[in-house]
Amino acid sequence: MKEKAPFTRNEIAIYLEKQNIETRPFFAGCMPDQPAFRDKPHRAVGNLAVSRRIRDGSMFIGCHQKISKKETQYVVEKIADFIGKKTGK
Repeated sequence: MKEKAPFTRNEIAIYLEKQNIETRPFFAGCMPDQPAFRDKPHRAVGNLAVSRRIRDGSMFIGCHQKISKKETQYVVEKIADFIGKKTGK
């Protein structure tokens, strides 16, 4: 998600969940912040701002091999509807 997006990850996740489209936050992206690694010795180059932005601004949507083209199109339409309402496009 762009830093200047007119909505947050949480806003689009709530919208999609209300449309019966499951979401989950992206749970990687910055290993030193993960509880299992937080207090372990590590080496990081820079402040990892991009990794943290990816982690905080990304999400998964439900998917599996049995999703039909109709169901995929439904997801695409709902995302497009949400973005259209937020951007006026």
